[in-house]
Amino acid sequence: MEMPMNKAEKKLSRIGVVSAGVTIAALYAIIGIIYALLYAVVMVVLGSLISSMSSTANIGALMGVGAVIMVVAVPIIFAIFGFIAGALIALVYNFVAKYTGGIAFQVSG
Repeated sequence: MEMPMNKAEKKLSRIGVVSAGVTIAALYAIIGIIYALLYAVVMVVLGSLISSMSSTANIGALMGVGAVIMVVAVPIIFAIFGFIAGALIALVYNFVAKYTGGIAFQVSG
């Protein structure tokens, strides 16, 4: 059942699957960078504490290397899963919008 629309109201009847995937992937990559940097700081601090308490410095070095790997890998992994999620959401939305008419929104200007 379609609702009547006034002149400034539009309908979002379809979302581009690839563009949604790329956009969500970029957002997730940014979130992944923030998450990885925060977690890397924790890893480096804990590695330093553990190294200072033990007789071997290998643990601290390994945690430092792990932090660097994490800063590189986590944003990439987040982006991959973000692309998949964004594309799937767009596919499901496009399917549902065929039957519901899509989301109504207003534009100005």
